[in-house]
Amino acid sequence: MWFLQAFMQPEVCRLVNGGSLIWTASTSPLLSSAMSTQSSLSWTSKSLLFAKDTLKYLWHRYRNLRPLGQAFIWCTVAFYIALGTFIIMLTPARIFQWLYDLAQRLSHLRLGWLALGGIIGMSQSALRSCAD
Repeated sequence: MWFLQAFMQPEVCRLVNGGSLIWTASTSPLLSSAMSTQSSLSWTSKSLLFAKDTLKYLWHRYRNLRPLGQAFIWCTVAFYIALGTFIIMLTPARIFQWLYDLAQRLSHLRLGWLALGGIIGMSQSALRSCAD
């Protein structure tokens, strides 16, 4: 349920065990309807009910956004669709061949090895900061 953390209000969850989040049925609009139904429901029915409640909640949050926020969401969706289309049309093989050729040209420059090492170092530090 990590994807809901960005959409939930702070009073919906509480911290336990040194910082891990636990969702409470009494405060969560999504879990309250799923928990109030009979416990004899199968896990698929509970999952579908949770998905339906989640979509309702996200739609409600989207409708309450300002027009600029809605435009940002639509621009983000359009960007990812365009990026996916670009990758499919150009094929990953051609993209990576271009990157390989670029790295070869860069490595043959006077201090190209230093530039390539810097690129690798920056990408590693960026990956480490994302993992934390």
